[in-house]
Amino acid sequence: MTETAYSKPVPDLDDPAMAPFWTAARDRRLTAQQCTACKSYRYPALEICPTCLEQGANWVDVSQEGTVWSFATYHRAFHPGFKDELPYVVAIVENADGVRYTGRILGPRDGLAVGAKVRARFVDCTDRFTLPAWELVAA
Repeated sequence: MTETAYSKPVPDLDDPAMAPFWTAARDRRLTAQQCTACKSYRYPALEICPTCLEQGANWVDVSQEGTVWSFATYHRAFHPGFKDELPYVVAIVENADGVRYTGRILGPRDGLAVGAKVRARFVDCTDRFTLPAWELVAA
């Protein structure tokens, strides 16, 4: 797949703050920054830890399992690239390490509710870009 074939927004893969996240996603790993001082996780990337206000962090692998914290079903495409996928669901997922990610819910959505169990699913969008999304875990 090429960049020109992908019609949806693409993040800045060369942004130095977030590049490690996108590199890990390409390897099908979910990551977050971990503060070098207090060890708390944070996502997206920040220069200063919101917990202890210290600088310094490393990108570390985190759990790919989580629960739906909130979600919305879109019946109107707010970007033309999504018009053929209506309706689609965007969720805030809190992973098992307490990190919250925003992403699409893919696959069957029977049983979708706040608190539903999900796992990460990685979608190759272009040759350079893999997007973390989520799928429901069967009960």
